[in-house]
Amino acid sequence: MNFHRSCLLGTLAALAACAPVRAPVTPAPTVQASGSRMTTPSPASSATPAPPPAAPTIAIAAAAAAAVPATAPPAPAAPPVTRKPAAVAASAPSKAVVPTPKPAAAESDATLELRGRLTLTAGRGQALVPGELVDSVVYYVPDAGAPRPRAGRFNIYTLNRDFKPAAMAVPIGSTVRFVNQDEVRHNVFSVTPGNAFDLGYQAPGQSADQVLNRAGVVLVSCNVHRSMETDVLVVPSAYAAKVGADGRFVLRGLPAGAGKLYYWNPRGALGAKAITLPASGEVSVTVQAVRPRVLTEIDVGSAP
Repeated sequence: MNFHRSCLLGTLAALAACAPVRAPVTPAPTVQASGSRMTTPSPASSATPAPPPAAPTIAIAAAAAAAVPATAPPAPAAPPVTRKPAAVAASAPSKAVVPTPKPAAAESDATLELRGRLTLTAGRGQALVPGELVDSVVYYVPDAGAPRPRAGRFNIYTLNRDFKPAAMAVPIGSTVRFVNQDEVRHNVFSVTPGNAFDLGYQAPGQSADQVLNRAGVVLVSCNVHRSMETDVLVVPSAYAAKVGADGRFVLRGLPAGAGKLYYWNPRGALGAKAITLPASGEVSVTVQAVRPRVLTEIDVGSAP
C-alpha cells in the first residue's frame, strides 16, 4: 500500500514539473458600496519578479566616451633648423685667435750709455798725486728709481791708531766689520744721519759689525783717538762704476729720462749733477781736493 502511494506521488510531481507556468492573474479591485472602505489585495508571496535586463556594456562605454571631450593629438615637433657655417676663404687657413701682445719696453732702455770725465782739482794748500783718479766713483740714480746693487761684506782695520783703508765705497745694505788690530782699545762710532752707530769699546783682537742702509758718505771716527777718521761711501744704485786713471767713465744699460749723476773722490765732497738721457757727448764733472790723499778701497758691487 505504501509502495503504490509513493509511486503515485512521484508521477504527480513529474507531471507538475512538465506543466507550463502561468503568469499570476491579479484580480480586479472590488468596488464596494458607498461608505465602505476599499481594500487592496496583498500580492502573492510565491511570485518572484524577474530581474531587470542588464545594460549593455558597449552602450556604457560609448556613453562614457561621449561624456569625455575629445583631445586633439599633439602637433608634431618642428624639425631643427640647421644653420650653414659662414663661408671661409679657401686661401685663409683656420687659426686660433691670439691676443695682441703688449709692446715691449723700448730697446733703448737697455742700451743707453752715459759717458763722461771726472777732473780733480787742487784746493788751497793741496797737491795732486798722479794716478789718484782711480780712487773716484760715479753712479747714476734715475728719478724713477734705480735697481739696488748686490750687498757685500767688508773689513776696516784699526792699526797704529788709524783706519785702514782710510776711505771705502760699498753697495747699500753691506756689512762692514771693524777689526781692532791695535794693542790699545778703540771705540768706533758715527754721527752721520741715517747711519749713526756706536760699537762701544773694542779690546785688542775684538771686532764688531755694522750694516749701512742709507746712501751717501758716512764719516766714521774713534771716540778714544779723535784724530782717527775714515769715509765710507754707500752706493745705492747698480748703475755705478770706478773712474779710470784718465778720469773717464762709462755707465751702460741706463733707462731714458731724467736723473742725477753722483761723483766722488775721497779727497773731496760728494757731488751731483742733473742729467736727462739720452745725453749727447761726454758729461764733465769736477771734484776739488780739500784734504790729502788716503788709502782707499773701492767696491761698487754689481747688479743683483
